Amino acid sequence: MNKKKQKITLNTLAKKMDAGFGLMNRKFKQVDKRFEQVFTVMHEYAMGVDERFDKVEGRLGNVEGRLGSVAGELIHVKNQMVTKDYLDNKLADLRGDMGARMRKGNDKFNSLVETLALHKAIPAAEADKILKTQPFARV
Repeated sequence: MNKKKQKITLNTLAKKMDAGFGLMNRKFKQVDKRFEQVFTVMHEYAMGVDERFDKVEGRLGNVEGRLGSVAGELIHVKNQMVTKDYLDNKLADLRGDMGARMRKGNDKFNSLVETLALHKAIPAAEADKILKTQPFARV
């Protein structure tokens, strides 16, 4: 009887295992369906991303073309631009010219004041006061 009980137990166990495997198969099929759904969604998303990248690549090509044009214009501007040394030299020349012109004007003004003082059109004290208040004053 022990053998019979053992046989029944083995048969029952085998049936239970078959039922368990059947349940596992159904579960695996459900998981497979879910994976297929996920993969389908991922594929559709990836295709959308590919389309967007294609559009971005097209726009980037346009930007690169415009950038090449800007680079050419920048090179032209750079070639036409004056250097700091050149500008410094020109400003120094201008400053020297302005100084010379101011001295010449100052000399004329001094001459006028001296002439007025000589002809007694203005007092000598006033003439000295005027000559001391100029850009290149006499000391």
